[in-house]
Formats: sequence, structure tokens, C-alpha cells
Amino acid sequence: MPSGPQEIPAGTASNNGASGNDWEFPKGNLADTQFSYLKQINTSNVTGLSVAWNQSFDAATFTGEGQAVPIVVTGKGKNLPLASGTMFMNADSGEVAMNPVTGKILWQYIGPPPKPASPGGAPAQALVYGNAPKTETSCNGMVYFGQQDGSIQAIDAKTGAPVWTNEVSDVNEFAGHTGQAGPPVDCDPTAGPAGNGLIFGGPNGSSSPLRGHLDAIDAMTGQLEWRWFTTPDPTQLPFILTWDNPAEAALGGGGTWGSSAIDQTQNTVFSESGNAYAQLGRQPGKDLWTATTFALNMTTGQLEWYWQEAHHDDWDLDHGGNPMLINITVNGKVYPALATCNKDADCEVLNRVNGSPLPDFPMTETKVQDPSGLGLALNNEYPTQPVSSCAPFTVAGLAHVDTGGVAAGSACASANIDVHCPDQAEVNLSYATLTAPNGTPIVPTCQFAATYNNQYNAYPTCSCGTSYARMSYDPLTNDWYIFANNQLTAQENVSSTNWNKNSISGPILQVWLDAINVSKNTMSWQDRFWGATYVNGVLTPGVNPGLAPGTCSKGSYGGVISTAGNLVFTDCWGDSASGNVATLPAGSWGGTVMAFNATTGAQLWTWQAPGYINDSPMTYEIGGKQYVAVYHLMPTYQDPGFTGSPDQLTVFSIPSAK
Repeated sequence: MPSGPQEIPAGTASNNGASGNDWEFPKGNLADTQFSYLKQINTSNVTGLSVAWNQSFDAATFTGEGQAVPIVVTGKGKNLPLASGTMFMNADSGEVAMNPVTGKILWQYIGPPPKPASPGGAPAQALVYGNAPKTETSCNGMVYFGQQDGSIQAIDAKTGAPVWTNEVSDVNEFAGHTGQAGPPVDCDPTAGPAGNGLIFGGPNGSSSPLRGHLDAIDAMTGQLEWRWFTTPDPTQLPFILTWDNPAEAALGGGGTWGSSAIDQTQNTVFSESGNAYAQLGRQPGKDLWTATTFALNMTTGQLEWYWQEAHHDDWDLDHGGNPMLINITVNGKVYPALATCNKDADCEVLNRVNGSPLPDFPMTETKVQDPSGLGLALNNEYPTQPVSSCAPFTVAGLAHVDTGGVAAGSACASANIDVHCPDQAEVNLSYATLTAPNGTPIVPTCQFAATYNNQYNAYPTCSCGTSYARMSYDPLTNDWYIFANNQLTAQENVSSTNWNKNSISGPILQVWLDAINVSKNTMSWQDRFWGATYVNGVLTPGVNPGLAPGTCSKGSYGGVISTAGNLVFTDCWGDSASGNVATLPAGSWGGTVMAFNATTGAQLWTWQAPGYINDSPMTYEIGGKQYVAVYHLMPTYQDPGFTGSPDQLTVFSIPSAK
């Protein structure tokens, strides 16, 4: 692997945002920055956002969670139903084309049912996340998306007629993919040997016995051009030696369930792999290339470099977000960078030419907390992340120091972007001022998701870092925005003198919105949203100004977008802190969409959905008017307020704007 930072040559084009009116690719642009140059909606008028239209797609019995985000494509000669602008979205077990101004459905394609949950069984009604393709993409007059049976489908963008199907998940085929969903897809419209464009995608469901891979498919014909497996075969030395038992690599997981980013000037596609399979009980070793960010040559599929976030991943510490390509200036020099985070918020900023660290972004391998002292040395089980003098978070005005040897109370030289489990002394220091009504301190402690007991691991699994970090980059503010869950369990102490946790606990989330200056590797601002806590044994929703109590107690699993209007949009999933949602009034527990000032972090606008939100917002402009859209669930037939439509796409605009 090459070493040393690579500076961008003079004149190299930036790929930092969606420059037109469209949101044509899954994350806004090929670089996955989730940034738009649209600015009609801005900090001075965002409070005027109101619902422009709603549209529902799924039958009343739909039980999936939904992860769809629409795209919008405009322009003549693009084979669109409406050249003025057409919206496409995964919905109702297929794909839908809509008028983005009114929500009118123009055509609807219904795909195949999910695979059976067991060999010979009937097709499942819905997958874990419904039809669950997280992305669709448009390329050269066609639309591409993943389907419930694990295939990738190409359809004519104007008519919705099927063109080709690629059974991308047929490799290592089996029934009952755990968490299986339609493959995310990405498109480079000019790549490929015939210049037809390439579609990138691979199988989902890493918690299953599959061998993950990323495929490059000819966008016009559906022909496989190349395939790169995320686990090595016995001939691939020295990589196969990272599996102590090479046979385990054959069905070792590493599904490619996240989006890819594309650098056309570098002719490289960047993607990420999921966790290894089986989650537990594997032989020692780092188990490449699971839980890894990797760069492949788009023409050949050859591996250019990789960065493994978690060695021998027993903790499900693969990626919750997407790789993001940004050009950043460090000490007056511009570098091509890749930014990413895994589920424990181990975040990296790497040189995307060769995977090396950038100046002022040093890397080290930081061990995960291991109370037993047994597993880490044997399996090299730790994530890789930036060195820091302290974690970025502050609680009750006190620095939350990390576990890297910084003394409690030390001043932080800079607020870097890594965060991992605090030890108990840090918890006591940081949260000492929080008290319950009875006067006892409230101490958030590490939430251990499970205790794994096998011959290699006999220690708790730590999930106390931020997880499912979703992000965007704004080239105008030069800030990297990360919205992520902090899975601390708030636990009431037995008494003011007994700091041992009592038996009352639960995964009560906080959510953090961070703005990181990528040139200085410092925190520009940070917002925290309380989920809930236990007070005297009673679950109490967290209170956040301008939000319903408990708004973020289910965390955030959608995403962040930023715009040239100096705005950041994101959403929380919903409120699970108020009891059984089936007994609550409609609209009292749904997810919340929020807009913030991108420079200061000030909260400017909110809207609460009737049901959960598991999707990122997006934005587009048609006919001189800017819109913001988010897909969300509605109360189901068991819930109060059921309307007959279990899902809904809600689109906002400012009525007076044009």
C-alpha cells in the first residue's frame, strides 16, 4: 500500500456537492456528500416550511420499517416522464415515478416477493425493512434499484418497463438471509468498457453465511463486468492468513449493504463491508476484508487500498453510514480525502488516493474496553481510529476525557472526532452534577449489548460509543456534520454513596449533532438531544427545547443533509420512552424532522411525523421552487390514528417562495 499524503494537483475538479436542481444519486452526488447548492430555503425563511403534498404507497398490512429516500432527475433528452422533473422512489415492493410538484404517481413497478425465510417455505410478506432498498439511482435514461429477492433491477425511466435483472445475491445462495434487503445501488454514467455506465451493488445480510462482494454491472445490458469479494480465497496471500481457519472465509459475511462513493477523476469506487459471519465463535484473526472501507479500480475491480475499522469484529462494528469523498485544505494544501464512521463512531479521514492518514489526522489502533483481558491480545480485536487528546463531547460543562491515558481534568488541546467507552472514573466525573429528584446522582454507564462466551471471548460487548453515524459535508462552511446515537444507559444509583448501578436499566439514547471543521480537526459546534432516563425507577422522557418529550429516545437512523442555504436537515426516528406506542395518541411518538443553522447549530424548525422515520431528508428544486422531502411510517392498524396507509412521503416547501 502506498504511503504518504497525496496533494490534489492544481486544477483538479472538486466533487463536493449536487450543483444543480436535482438529487440524482443516492446521497445527492457521486461523492456521497449529501450536500446541495440550493439556497432558496435558508436560515431567514426556513420557519415558513409547510407540507406541500403527501403520498402513500403501501398496503394497509405493510409491516416493514422503510428506508427509502427519493431521487429527482430533470432535463430534456433523459428519457423522463416529465422533463421538468421526475421523482423516483422505492415503495410498495418496487419502484414509483411521481410528479415532484404534486405527488401524482406516473407509473409504478412491482417487483418479486422476498425470499422464503426457510428452505421450501412461502415467500415472506416483507423483509426486516420492508422492500428496503435504501437507494435507487438514475443513469442514462434508466432507473436502478435493489429488490426484495436480493437482485438488482433496471427499468426504463420513462415507462417503468423492466429492462434487465441481475441476480447479484445468487452467489453463495441460501434461504433466509438474516436482515436481507435489496442491494443498495450506485451508478457512474460514463464508466465501463462500452461507456454505457456501471452499476455498483452487492448482497446484503452480513449476519448470514454469505461471501460478500461488490459487483460492477454494465448499466445498459446488465452484464457483470467484474466482482470483488470481501473475503479472500486461499490463493490470496497474505490476506487469507488473517483467517486462522481459511474455510471460514468462504461464507464469512462482509455484505456490502451501504452506499458506494465514486471518484471519476481517480477512476475509483469506494465502498464498505459489513461484519463477519459468524458473529461469534470464529477462529482467531483479523478476518479481512470484513468491517472494512475499500477502494477498487472501476475498470478492473482491482483492490487499491483498504482500511479495516474493526479487526475480528465480534461487536457488529461495521459501518452504519456511507463513505464520503471531500477535498480538504490542511495547512494551505488541498488533499483528496475520504471520511467515514463505523457503528461505534470510530471515524476516519483518510487520503483517498492511497488510504494513508492526512496531516493533522493521525491514526492509531485503539483497543476496545476488555474487562477480562482475554480477547484482545489473541484476536487483535480493536477498531482503528484517530488519536485524540479528548473526545469531543462535553457533559455538564466538563470535558469527557477518553481512555487513552489523558488524566481526568486535563485541558483538551483539540476536540478530535473519536469517541469510545469511558471508564467509570470518567463517567463519575462527567455526570456528577446530574441528580434524580430524590437527590441521588444519575450515572449513565456503558450499555453492554450482550455477553459473548466462547473460547476466545469472555467479556462484555461494548456499544457505548455513538452508533449509526450518518453524515454530510458542506464545502461552504468546511464542516463535516455527523448525527449519531450515543448508546449510554442512564441508570439511577442505589444511593448517593453507592455508585454501583442498580437493576433498572435500558438502552436509553442520547443523540448528538456534531459539526467538525475538517481542515483543523476541531469541533465547530455540537448539539445534544436527551432521549430518556430513569428517575426513581420511572422511565422519564428527555426534555429538549422546542421538541416533544422523548423525541430522540429511539435515536437517529436516517441521515444528515446540508445546503447552501446555510442549513442542516436531519431527523430522529421517534419516541419509545413514553410507554406502549399502541396506546398513545397519533402523532405523539413519531419521528421528528429538524433544521439547524449550519454555522451555529441553532435549531430553527421542526416537524413531527405521525410515525417513525428511518430515512434521510433530501432536497430538490422544480420550477424555481425548492422542496424538502422525507419518507416516514404512519400508525399501523393496531395504533390509534390509523389512516389506512402505513407509510407516507411528505414534501415541504415555502408557499410564498418561487
